[in-house]
Amino acid sequence: MNVKLVERDIKGAKRVSKYGYDPYNKNNTFNKYGRVYPFNNEQINQYYKNFNYDGAVLTVASSGDHMLHSILAGATDITLFDINRLTKYFCMLKLAGIKTLSYEEFLIYFQVVPLMVNLKNERLYNKVRKALLPEDKYFWDEVIKDGLTEYNFYPSGFDIISFNTSYYDEDTYYDLQEKALHFKKLKFLEADIFSLPSKIKSSEKFSSIFLSNIIDYVDNLKFEDLLANCLKEHLQEDGLIQTNYYTDYDKLGLKLTLFEDVIAAKKSM
Repeated sequence: MNVKLVERDIKGAKRVSKYGYDPYNKNNTFNKYGRVYPFNNEQINQYYKNFNYDGAVLTVASSGDHMLHSILAGATDITLFDINRLTKYFCMLKLAGIKTLSYEEFLIYFQVVPLMVNLKNERLYNKVRKALLPEDKYFWDEVIKDGLTEYNFYPSGFDIISFNTSYYDEDTYYDLQEKALHFKKLKFLEADIFSLPSKIKSSEKFSSIFLSNIIDYVDNLKFEDLLANCLKEHLQEDGLIQTNYYTDYDKLGLKLTLFEDVIAAKKSM
């Protein structure tokens, strides 16, 4: 365990808990330390089964829901990446929660508003921390004890969460739990989308790559160039890259975009 690195991350989390952002790093929308999305707000459950999980999976860390849906679909090797280092710890906490909590306990610990009260639930946290690795345990012990507020997380609506997330069905939750208990191969890369290629080995190939809606926050031409000239070279022959949100929200509610037109970038393109 790199104690100095974890301690820097703890200090970063505590700065975010105080201000809602890291005053040392506030030049961009997303930074090394910032708020974490507790749940996804896109319909992962509508498209994840259309991807291939026979090989390794590369996905943005974010709320951890891409990771969890990949495990549910049968993935056995996942690489997470994110510019925000705090997402790594939340993904590990959420995965540990899936492994150790009953369906009812998970809903209590991760869903009741405000979220910070849930994560400070000592009885449930003591169950969850048994499945954490030493560095993640050290981080959450310190942050939960002194430095966790609602400012650490973006607000989430229950209606959106339950509608988008497959494991909010009880039977599916226990299916995910069984698979999570046997899942072992997971790593995290600190990277934004444009520095990501430098963190991936040239020989690494992925069956699926999930980029959420990163395209909404970056130069689209640079993003498309990255897809065409770099990331597609890291796909298996039958691999797909998820390049944009599958859902849009307007004044009338939820709209689905076409999977074929928006969601998939194929290696053959």
